[in-house]
Amino acid sequence: MRKVYTAHGFELMSHLKNLLEAEGIPCFIKNQNAFISRWAPLIMDMWPQLWITDDSHYERAKRIIDE
Repeated sequence: MRKVYTAHGFELMSHLKNLLEAEGIPCFIKNQNAFISRWAPLIMDMWPQLWITDDSHYERAKRIIDE
């Protein structure tokens, strides 16, 4: 497993997850139900994170996200 993206907003993360899954890249969102407080912008570990389950898809996943 490998993290491919972190974002403060869940909407963007959900969209990126859908893009990767449409390309056949298994992934999941970590911290999707985390409580986001006013301090969350300072604590990136609390932000939603997009992870792929198979490291061999990493380069392709990053390309899709970057586009």
